[in-house]
Amino acid sequence: MALELTQRAVALRSGLPVETISRIEHARGNPTLSTMEAIARALGVELHELLRAPSSKPGPLEAIVAQLSHQPKEVQARALSIVRAFLRDRTPR
Repeated sequence: MALELTQRAVALRSGLPVETISRIEHARGNPTLSTMEAIARALGVELHELLRAPSSKPGPLEAIVAQLSHQPKEVQARALSIVRAFLRDRTPR
């Protein structure tokens, strides 16, 4: 679904600076989960829809994100801490 919104329109709807929207659109930087949630709300889509390639079927990661998007913030925070611990344990030293 193409909304054809300008960066300014997305910024106004999301409450984020236009510069932030521009960086994300041009794949620069690393947006936070709260930033991506604000953009998803501004676009009227679920967060997992932003994380999926347009022509791909949802994979396991997208399924997890979709499940978590409907959970309370406490559950989301706990899941994030588990993933961070998992990744930290797997990082070569």
